[in-house]
Amino acid sequence: METRNEYLDQILQALQSGGSTDEVIRNVAKGLTGHGYYSSSNGTVGTPIVTSQGNKTPLDFDTVLFEDYLPFGATTFFTGGRMTPQSKGDTYSCRIGFWAASSNNNGAFSVEMDISAAGDGSNVIAKKPVRMVRGSNQFEFYTIDLDMFARDNFIANGGLINVEAVDGNLSIYDLTLLVTKTTAG
Repeated sequence: METRNEYLDQILQALQSGGSTDEVIRNVAKGLTGHGYYSSSNGTVGTPIVTSQGNKTPLDFDTVLFEDYLPFGATTFFTGGRMTPQSKGDTYSCRIGFWAASSNNNGAFSVEMDISAAGDGSNVIAKKPVRMVRGSNQFEFYTIDLDMFARDNFIANGGLINVEAVDGNLSIYDLTLLVTKTTAG
């Protein structure tokens, strides 16, 4: 709530000084939302991340590709192996991309966001199952979108992004994560 009051103060100051509020409002609006883009140093063409059927693997986006358009007050959207929301009430869109292949013909996987403190899957807030379109061991690029909102547990624990091999053993590489703050709470 403090940030919202700061924005309102900026607009009020512009009004009181007799200046135009247009530029102030544009700058405030630009600062309410933003994005960060990350990749993983794990999983390459030669050494993909392999998850056996029925198992989950946490995805770590440990490399910052850019964070120059984060919203005001945000320092990052991913740290310590977890997606980190900025404020309670915010909404977010996460786009996870990677190359994937299954050991089964037309295999399947799912990607989920778990906000439990233990990361044990007890508080999954978003999950997307995907049926693969290629034959066995044929890599294809997949993009998975997860939308979510931030409340107390998400703020306290962050979100662990897991991939689960549902049908066949899953191999993935070249992981990327785009986190976009879509609205401010």
